[in-house]
Amino acid sequence: KQEILIEEVLDGIDRENWNEVEERWEEYLENNLEFPFKAEVAYMDEYSEEIENGDVLDVKKISGTFDLEGIIVETKKGRYKYEVPLCELEVVDKSSDNYIKVEAYNFWFANR
Repeated sequence: KQEILIEEVLDGIDRENWNEVEERWEEYLENNLEFPFKAEVAYMDEYSEEIENGDVLDVKKISGTFDLEGIIVETKKGRYKYEVPLCELEVVDKSSDNYIKVEAYNFWFANR
């Protein structure tokens, strides 16, 4: 499923043009994810006192795209807001449409 979705998202664009590819992913996810949703921190690279692997965050919206970190989402933990790379999150509800979409993005991001 992931490979099929990746092909659909990137169909018709120059895959060597990283700006175009990242813009396409951001546009697709912005238009096709249902916000808010819960996601677990699964791959936190950097140490953070506020957020750790296993934490469940409320994902509110896409904030933007940054070269090294990919798509950044605005999240909330308790009453605090955080900006987190989407590639470090896994959708909690594995039966939701959001799950396969985020997993496809994360698979593409990890293998780009």
